[in-house]
Amino acid sequence: MSKAADILNAIKHRLPGQIPNLYPTLNNAVRAIAKRLHHNDSTLVRGELTVNVTAGASSGDLPDDFWGLMGRPYIEGQMDTLAPVPDQETELQYAQPSTPQWYRLTNLSAIKLIPGSSAAAVLKGAYFQRPTKITGPTSPIPYNELFDDAIQEALVHLHGTGNTTGNPNDVQMLENYLYPIVDAVSGTIEKAAPKRIRKSNPINGRLNR
Repeated sequence: MSKAADILNAIKHRLPGQIPNLYPTLNNAVRAIAKRLHHNDSTLVRGELTVNVTAGASSGDLPDDFWGLMGRPYIEGQMDTLAPVPDQETELQYAQPSTPQWYRLTNLSAIKLIPGSSAAAVLKGAYFQRPTKITGPTSPIPYNELFDDAIQEALVHLHGTGNTTGNPNDVQMLENYLYPIVDAVSGTIEKAAPKRIRKSNPINGRLNR
């Protein structure tokens, strides 16, 4: 895995004059890649969610790098996934602990189960991992060097044009350059298998008649 110093050393000879502070733009580039990978439902930004919920409790803490769910979570040992709670009225109707059926995110820091779990439970699933902020030369660059070349070219271009303030126009320019590259790479290395229908699904019986 490459580090920030590898990216910066590879392009410093292409930047005229004094070497600027490239870390803000470098972080913007990594985050743009992460968001596009999430849009593509890529495993490169997918973390394994494990939230322990004590008996009688209704919520548990989410990981510090949580940026959103990727698919529906489920209670370990159960077959059905939990759905987002449809409205506040439903949440109020199921105030007593029982078997959770729905969930609600709280400021991306906690997840509430509705109703709360009457027994100790482990909530499982997948989540969108926020990339670790790059703060110095030894900070790792994520994604196994798949996008290092693209990041280098984006940094050179943005600093060559002076578009490094982080305002919406600069971010849009960064995304316009990186998104097609991310799409091409993730589309090549990740091909999902077709979904299989559970044997217990009633459609099987109808098809076999």
